[in-house]
This record gives sequence, C-alpha cells and structure tokens, in this order.
Amino acid sequence: MFKVSDFKIPTAFIKKACSVSGCSFVDLPVKFEQLDGSPITQSYKDGYIYIGTPEILGDTLSRIVMSYLGCFEIITGSPLLSIDLQELYIYVTSFFRFLCFSDDSYEVAKSEYPVAKRLYQNSFVWLLMKDIVGPAFGVSPVTNLKMVEAGSPNIDASLFVDDDMMGKYYDTDIVDEEPFIFVNTDIEYKPFLYAHVFVETIKAHGGNPFDIVSTILESPLKDRVSGLAYLSFGEEKKVNDFLSCLGTIVGYENESEQIIFDLGGKGKSLKTAQMGSNPYMNISDTWWFLGLIEQMLEPARGADWSTHELLKPYTEGVWREINAEREKRGRNGMSYEALLRFKDGEVDPDDIYILEKTLASDRVW
Repeated sequence: MFKVSDFKIPTAFIKKACSVSGCSFVDLPVKFEQLDGSPITQSYKDGYIYIGTPEILGDTLSRIVMSYLGCFEIITGSPLLSIDLQELYIYVTSFFRFLCFSDDSYEVAKSEYPVAKRLYQNSFVWLLMKDIVGPAFGVSPVTNLKMVEAGSPNIDASLFVDDDMMGKYYDTDIVDEEPFIFVNTDIEYKPFLYAHVFVETIKAHGGNPFDIVSTILESPLKDRVSGLAYLSFGEEKKVNDFLSCLGTIVGYENESEQIIFDLGGKGKSLKTAQMGSNPYMNISDTWWFLGLIEQMLEPARGADWSTHELLKPYTEGVWREINAEREKRGRNGMSYEALLRFKDGEVDPDDIYILEKTLASDRVW
C-alpha cells in the first residue's frame, strides 16, 4: 500500500504546511476507496487517507493534498494556520491539471496498454546519466534500463520497480521479470516528468538521489545540467521548473512555493543564429559532450547576416563606382563586357609580354 510520502510533490506541499504550522509531518497510508459520508477533501479514518477512485494521476495528487489539509488538525494535532482551503483547492487542482494536460503535448491518443522502451530512448535522461552522473560520481556502467510507460492514477510520476516489487503493479508476463522504471504517461509536462524519471534512474543504479542532486545544484555541474535541459526543453522557464522540481522531490529544499508554473501560459522560443547572451547556451560548457541532435539544434537555427555585413562595404563601394561610370556615359545600364572591364580594370597593351621575352632576362646563356 502506498503512503503519502510515495507521492513526492503532494508531500512537499504538505510538509510546507506542517513547517508553517509548527508541527511534524505525519506519513499516512493512502487508500483508493471512497469513505462513506465524507467529502473527498476531508476523508480520514483510523490512520488512513481515503481519496476515492480518481481517473488520472493529477486528480490523485490534488486529492491527497486536500484530504490531508482538510483533516490537518486531526492528523497532526496542530491547527492549520489561516488558509482559505477553497482558494487553495482551486490552485492545487489547477496546478496538477496543468501537469497532466500540457499545452505543448501532442494531441494523439495514448496507448491503452503499457509500452516497453529502453532508457536510451529518453535522450535527455540518458545523456544526464551517461555524460554527467556517470563520470562525475563513478556510476559505471550506465545501464540501458527497461522502461514501462503507462497511465495510472495510483502510482506517482515515476517509480523504479526492483526484484522485490516485481509483479506488484504489472503482470510479470509484461515486464519479463526484469527490473524496470515505470513512467506515468498521465503527466505530460516534461520538466516535471523527467525530473522524477531522473531520480528513479539514479536509484536504479544504486546511487543516492539526495547526495547526487545536492552536489549537482551546489557545483559547476549545475551549468552543464542547465545547458542540457535548455537544449532539450528550449525555454529558460522550463529549465528552472526542472531544477526546482528536482530539488523538491529529493528533499534538497522544499521549493513547493517556488515551483508555481505559469498555468496555461504559452512560452515562445526565439530562434537566433548566434548563441547571444543566454547562459544556458555556452558552447564552452556544454558542446563537448553533446551530440549534434537535430532537435537540439533546432532552437539555434535562423538567418545569419554576419557574412553579408562583412562584405557590405566592399559591394557598396563597387556599385557606387559602377553607377558613377554609368551616369558619366549617360546610359541607363552597362553591358556585361563593360561591367567585367570595369570590375577587373582595363588591360594596357604595354603590360602584355610573350613568355620568351619575359624569360630572356633570366637566361645565362
């Protein structure tokens, strides 16, 4: 049975409320059942949180937060500080709905069955592990783990299913009795989803997510991670969302009040020919370990006028002289031969020598 702490972002919200109210966080089991006679936002009995039968993960996450806060004083023994639960409910549901219905997701039907993939097919997380975590923290070899993608309202955004958990969530015939990382396709906002997948991948390789993530966020490795995230997501806001979510779910810092996404906002990616002043596009910091992937190069494509500007003084000078000569001759234009003569200059007959005459001064016989 899952506990509240198994759902990372709701736990961050609740711990923040506990911190503000001056009490300790109490972890509780979560039952996916409807408690008779109690609203969803106040469903607590005998040490269990009841959240009914939600259809998508976003609904599950919002119900966990509201059920816990709705019975906060009963659970923790301390009153919840002055908070408008109705207003909070609107914010929380909007927040998790945004994660599950991202504006930049493809409008295609999702598979009704689990889809098996490999870690390398998620190029962002694969490069994070292979080119940053592996060399920096001695994680070797980086395993091309199996990944199972499916939508589920009962499991968090991602979960590493090891040998002990095998068969608990899916039939063993589907996963071939091989440990795998579960990826919940109910979450469509990629920075949020990939942060969870990255943490579970670290666990799958025997690493400590808190130690690795905290070291990354406190060292120059953060610039490399930010550079890769920018190339993958294409927006500085999404980079910040990824880093904030990453720090929150490992417990490095409770940034639940800071990961307020621009609900419904549509970011615009400006294509430029050069890197400009964007800190996440520093070639010296990121280019050496990143391959030339078309999707990564796309945000940097655009018109490059540097050659035109470099040759502009020369071409303008030539055309000024041509126009002056045309006006001098009283013509609307000049023939192709005249243009060639003008461009290369007239040839003086006295400058033409036959090869025999040219070599005569160098002979010694």
